[in-house]
Amino acid sequence: MFKSLFKGILFKVFDFIRPFIVIPFFIRTYGVDSYGIYVQIILLASLSFPIIDLGIGMGIQRYSHQLKNINDRLEVFKVQKLFIPVFLVAYLAIISNKSIRILLFGKFESLLLILATLTYIIFFSLNNTLQGVLRSDSKIGNLIKYRGLFAVFEAVILIFILQVHQKFDFIYVFTMALAQMLYFFFLNKEANGIGSRFHIDLNFTDKTKEFFGYSLYLIPSALIGWITSSSDRFFITGYFGAEQTGYYSAIAQYAGYMNLIVFPFTFVFFKDYGRLYDENFKKFLRFYLKTFFLCVVFSLSYFIAFYFFSTTIYEYYIGLEIRPEFYTLLFWFLISFLLINISSFLSTYMLVSKNTKLMLFAVLVGALANFILNCFFLKNYTYVHAAYYWAFSVGFQIIVMGSIVVRNILKFEKNIIR
Repeated sequence: MFKSLFKGILFKVFDFIRPFIVIPFFIRTYGVDSYGIYVQIILLASLSFPIIDLGIGMGIQRYSHQLKNINDRLEVFKVQKLFIPVFLVAYLAIISNKSIRILLFGKFESLLLILATLTYIIFFSLNNTLQGVLRSDSKIGNLIKYRGLFAVFEAVILIFILQVHQKFDFIYVFTMALAQMLYFFFLNKEANGIGSRFHIDLNFTDKTKEFFGYSLYLIPSALIGWITSSSDRFFITGYFGAEQTGYYSAIAQYAGYMNLIVFPFTFVFFKDYGRLYDENFKKFLRFYLKTFFLCVVFSLSYFIAFYFFSTTIYEYYIGLEIRPEFYTLLFWFLISFLLINISSFLSTYMLVSKNTKLMLFAVLVGALANFILNCFFLKNYTYVHAAYYWAFSVGFQIIVMGSIVVRNILKFEKNIIR
């Protein structure tokens, strides 16, 4: 088990390259206000990803045995090809509103920045889908290799841009998009070109309909989850300005790497969870609870260690000012990310058990709580309160999810006894 976990950890280690090498250069070169806009571009990509992905990246892992045939996969992927033009039209229509453009891009707003962001979003989303395909095919080793090449290449060219171009604009974002294009080339090649094959018609088999009956519920779940985890940045920008968003996001960025702890478990074991759930529920439950316990222990260890070394990390390495509200924000961020790790494991159970409808309900509850608190109360206080609201919302979501999971386990146990 630990060998498999190591592969998952290694994959996510490459995600550290940008925040630990590039972002400190970014903040020192472009400033905290530019970082606030950069964060919103990344959040916009995170929001768009589940829409373009259509739940395929995760769904194809759960249905890996039913979708082994390349023709079955092409039929699933043609839905994505049909949908991308719809997304492009919708994105351009929304972005045509000047108020939205100013909210997203601030003083950096330009047609080239909008196009650069759109290019980045498309390839970022396609790459996440293709990663799901490689995980479904158990090509973890190759996926780690390509992820490493992408991370190093991206870091090198972004640092180069920071050195020669001392102004944050579309050039930096286009450079990010270029790295994603290169990553797409390698992933698509390893996935037998499934990301670039075009087979467009409106005929779908029952197998495809069943697949999307599962995967499409992942879209609103991911979007609503985004409200819980990311929408507060836009409220902070609207109420307090981009600089406060940049400071808030910089602290959250690094405290949030606690979430990398849960990733190796879901990255490596999701396919095993699904197989065991279908074949032997008791064996699945023992394995699931064992990995859940390990995740919580590692998360608590991260909480303590990161808080202890926080001044060294933020002030001396990243170059971030230690303001009076710094430790309050950090403490509540660490609580939030600990709760998010627990929520992620509960979500994994619901995905494996194919309870995507109930998962959508649980995520909706947490998102509504966070949105209401930020929308109606944040402007009357300080931006620090957004961290409190985040922790409360995730905790509320866990209570709902936990009750659903426990109910499912008890129901499954009764069926076994019968």
